[in-house]
Amino acid sequence: MTQDQSIPDQYKHLLQGPPKGYQSVKNVSPTISATAKKLLSGNFGTITSFEADGKTYLARVEPHYHPQGYKGGPNGWHKGVSVYEKANGKIVSKPISKNTTLIEKIEKFLSMFLS
Repeated sequence: MTQDQSIPDQYKHLLQGPPKGYQSVKNVSPTISATAKKLLSGNFGTITSFEADGKTYLARVEPHYHPQGYKGGPNGWHKGVSVYEKANGKIVSKPISKNTTLIEKIEKFLSMFLS
């Protein structure tokens, strides 16, 4: 019996592709993999920015698919974390310090999507 590969209706609105200015990660380092695993408990659609290996990344909790018999993860549609790297590969800005105001944090976050 073949497994249905079509995406369930409840997941369709969650598949968005890379955010503007980002691309799919080409090489997943152990640091990136560990970060993605930590984020797996988030809700669908949750986006988290992080820096690793000298680059800026965005991770988004979204539906993933593995065919029947896939080793190393669940089969069929399941919750996963997609990681995207900044298209130019550079760190976008300085890390947020403890002294950063809420407005500065919001502006930093929004700049990732509006640049």
